[in-house]
Amino acid sequence: MKLCAAPLPAWGGADYALGGLSILAALVVLVLVSAVAGVMRFMKRLEANDYGLCPGSGEPTGDVLPLSDWLTRLIDEAAGRMPGGKPLVFKDLRLPPGEGAKPITLKTVTTNLNMRRPHALPYLGDRNWYFDADEWRRLVPAYVVDYMVAEGTRKLEETRARREARGEPFFWPTYNGRRLYSFPGPSRLPLIVTARMSLSFPFLISAVPLYRVDYPMPAGANGLKPMRRVLFSDGGLSSNFPIHFFDSFLPKRPTFGITLDAFDEELPGRRVRLPMDAADGQWLSIGRKEGIATFLLSLFDAAKDWQDNLQSVMPGYRERIAHVYLKSDEGGINLNMPAETIEELVSLGKRAGLLMSGAKPDERDKSLFDFDDHRWRRFLVFYAALEDALEDAATEWQEQKEGFRALMEAPPSYANPGNKEARAELYRRIDSLLTHIANEWPEPLRDRDHLVPKPAGKLRITPRY
Repeated sequence: MKLCAAPLPAWGGADYALGGLSILAALVVLVLVSAVAGVMRFMKRLEANDYGLCPGSGEPTGDVLPLSDWLTRLIDEAAGRMPGGKPLVFKDLRLPPGEGAKPITLKTVTTNLNMRRPHALPYLGDRNWYFDADEWRRLVPAYVVDYMVAEGTRKLEETRARREARGEPFFWPTYNGRRLYSFPGPSRLPLIVTARMSLSFPFLISAVPLYRVDYPMPAGANGLKPMRRVLFSDGGLSSNFPIHFFDSFLPKRPTFGITLDAFDEELPGRRVRLPMDAADGQWLSIGRKEGIATFLLSLFDAAKDWQDNLQSVMPGYRERIAHVYLKSDEGGINLNMPAETIEELVSLGKRAGLLMSGAKPDERDKSLFDFDDHRWRRFLVFYAALEDALEDAATEWQEQKEGFRALMEAPPSYANPGNKEARAELYRRIDSLLTHIANEWPEPLRDRDHLVPKPAGKLRITPRY
């Protein structure tokens, strides 16, 4: 049976097929254009939200509090405070609440994206920092912002009074017509602010904006230097494992760290490890790098974490770092972990804590933390690095000491006349020390077999942040 007896039109069946392909191509182009337009809209919204999906504060979703509100409540509860009052600030940690209590020293790390450097909060280096109250109401609870506004206003009014007393003009800081407030100083900064600035995970949690007068730039027509907007992101971008925060050469008490590592199927029983044994922990694990995504992530991690990784195998460091090995469905960006998985992670953390305290929570654990052994290793490493640095300095000093004597008399900079006696004493001290090293330390000890643990360390002058 014929379905159609009519002849095809003169332009033929091939043209029917061509017409169908044209429609299909148009649909594909339309879908691609819509997808690109959707991505561009999403990117614009992400940029407007300071490059994060979650700003941190706002209305709760059902019984679930926003991130910053939840953290603030936990901090208040831990401090025995009612939420909604004065937030806990750093000054409160330094004032013992009762007899026998000791002050707490807390530091967190945040990454300054504009200036491409880390900051160790609560210190930002100087007082040239300001904030926009409306922006911050998206980041932390309103009562925290109200406190910051009151504190920032107080600081600015004090600045106004000092300048007026000297006959100098005062201008309230603004940005694009919006009023700004002084960022609270270190002792009066709320703890939740440092937590929020430290955990701004890129593209997931919004970066935190502050403002700063850009003094190197020329003044505008109004005679004022320009104000710049500065974004702060996750502290792990610049210092992912800041175990050095509370370090000293010869520690009186230990500083511990917990690092989250990848679980290895070839070592199924290894979930927690503290490398206290002298021969343990001095080798970096060799990860398996397969696939483009893993390769790209390895490039990023190597650039970001190489210093932390090398430090983690140093003697005096490695035996106080507990390793917790997480499976692919644990931790990280697994935001919807079941309660059983969360409980397992809590138990692993408790096990790491017990190991560091000297307890043995599990028969599989081979070694416990020993503070006397830790101090001994730190002493050996410190001596070796100090001997190396002083040996080099003593050699260089003998060659340049007369030149430095002349510089002490007529320094090219930092030449305050009132410091002439101090400069002479400076010269005497360094000459006495390095001459003693040159004469009394004829043979280095750091290279003696089995005297100093490996790998060796080196003293360096590095910037504080």
